[in-house]
Amino acid sequence: MNINEFLNNVCNQIKYKPATIPISQELKDHIEDIKQDKISMGLSEKEAEEMAVREMGDSKEIGKKLNKIHKPKFEWRLFLLVISLILIRIFLYANKYISTYSWKSSICKDIVFIVIGLLIGTVVYFWNYQKIKGFSNFIFVIATGILIFQWLDWHFDIYRTIWKTIYPTMFDEKYLPPILNMRLWYISIFLYIVSFAGVLVENKKLKLIMMSVISILLVFFQSQSITNTAILAISYLLMFSFRMLQNKDNKMKNIIFTLFLILFLSISVIGLTRYFNMQGNSIVEDVYNSDFLKYDLEKESLLNNLKLFGETENTFFKNTNSLFLQILSKIGIIPSIILFFLITLMIIILIKDSLKIKDLYGIFLIVGLNTLYIAQFIIHILMNLNILLTSDINLPFISEGNLYFLVNATGLAIIMAVYRRKDIIFN
Repeated sequence: MNINEFLNNVCNQIKYKPATIPISQELKDHIEDIKQDKISMGLSEKEAEEMAVREMGDSKEIGKKLNKIHKPKFEWRLFLLVISLILIRIFLYANKYISTYSWKSSICKDIVFIVIGLLIGTVVYFWNYQKIKGFSNFIFVIATGILIFQWLDWHFDIYRTIWKTIYPTMFDEKYLPPILNMRLWYISIFLYIVSFAGVLVENKKLKLIMMSVISILLVFFQSQSITNTAILAISYLLMFSFRMLQNKDNKMKNIIFTLFLILFLSISVIGLTRYFNMQGNSIVEDVYNSDFLKYDLEKESLLNNLKLFGETENTFFKNTNSLFLQILSKIGIIPSIILFFLITLMIIILIKDSLKIKDLYGIFLIVGLNTLYIAQFIIHILMNLNILLTSDINLPFISEGNLYFLVNATGLAIIMAVYRRKDIIFN
């Protein structure tokens, strides 16, 4: 049996075909090493190849064992936790709409978007995430284009003008599609993280610096939020740190470059913040936003009067930034602990899963997206418990916002797609 016959027999036993390419290459390299050893002992090339193949063992048995190892892994724990959060979301929305208006249409609309999010997630999950890598630069351009469009719209009212031109008889600002009220910069943050992962594989440091600086500045200006900008910067830094850990050469040089990047990004954000403050335009949300000021005054009073069970005060669902505190005030401390436990468990699983990925690009994707979700979970809860200052941070998969949910569902699908192929090294 020659090398090709051996490899074909092994690969025929492996049901997950994307895994056969790296497996075949690894086995071939190993056989070639044995073959060269035999040739150096005086055997002919044909004899050395046949002996090397025999020493590898039964090809079918090897294939069966490798099939078990490389079988796609579905992350049931993470999936069930997200479904639990979605069910909590539906329950909370039901309570909100019962006490306001048009309960049936509102809750049905939310369920429709949940179904759409799950369908999109299913497609992304089964799609080979490695193909995203080739579109990293294009994704960066799209993310930047979204922020530029949002800036132009804020200053020149482009969206309303386009809508009025296309549908002049149907134009009514009250019924205008809600894109103007959506946090478009959150889509850009998500896309920037996906794009940065692909560029990290290329390991072009100058390009990485330019992309990180441009994206952070644009998000900073458009979101007007230090917290959201910091989440993007932290995601970049953690992804880049994993890049440095994978590079065994020039450790000191990599450490110095990482420290320089941290210092540069920190100075940029702090410098911009000071500039805006000097102009009398504070960027920090809890300073310049009157809603946040009012919320901060109510926060301590609510926390001091919480009940173990039942409603403390009718402040449920005033805004998505105060969601966790409003849940506490509506259903009580003990039931809210269940939600807190689910979120904590999800954070632990996300961290553990990120440590199991073997492919380099998969590592970057899962670290960046995990950071995006974990940071939002932690910051949202801490600011609602009056530990951190109030900022424009929602609770993933629970907070209001259909586009917000669709983006999070897509990101989670990418995380699960990476985990599905966690044992495969594509590079």
